[in-house]
Amino acid sequence: MGIITVAALLQLTVWMLHAYLCAYAAPNRAWRFYTAGHSLVGAVGSAALAVVGAVNDHENLRAHLDAATTFFVALLVWQLGYTVQMAAHPAATSPASLRLKCTAAVAAAAALVVFFTLAGEGLMAHYREIAAGEWIFAVACMVSVWSLSAEFGGGEPAGSGAGSGTGASAGGNTGTGARGGGNPKP
Repeated sequence: MGIITVAALLQLTVWMLHAYLCAYAAPNRAWRFYTAGHSLVGAVGSAALAVVGAVNDHENLRAHLDAATTFFVALLVWQLGYTVQMAAHPAATSPASLRLKCTAAVAAAAALVVFFTLAGEGLMAHYREIAAGEWIFAVACMVSVWSLSAEFGGGEPAGSGAGSGTGASAGGNTGTGARGGGNPKP
């Protein structure tokens, strides 16, 4: 039940981020389309995680592995998608938060390369290394999602300095947004 709860919370995060990016980092139709695309991929990834939680490998190994593969690839694409979008719209994030997202994306991608390379040689031949790759990926994704707290809360990630907030919370975007037209939060 725990993985399914995480999948539901991830689904909620995907759509909260979608709304945030549409308000602060999608100044035209092309960026709104881009936002919708990576958000849809993130939603598919979180649904696949729910399947991983609902169907264990002893019940149906093929379904479990297919869902896990979908989750891994979709979550990485979503993570890269929102990181690129925020990098292209610096008023929607802070430099410290963006650095954390970029670092997490590189770690997640490297973990998946290790995971899929070794899994291709046989799951049991490199079980510990494959499991390590899976957990490094999971932690990197958790860090990236946690770093969204800087955007949602308007402050810097922990340990990043003066806490100047994001450009979005300081009126950095000229469009209307979820915070009343880009006005500072009270």
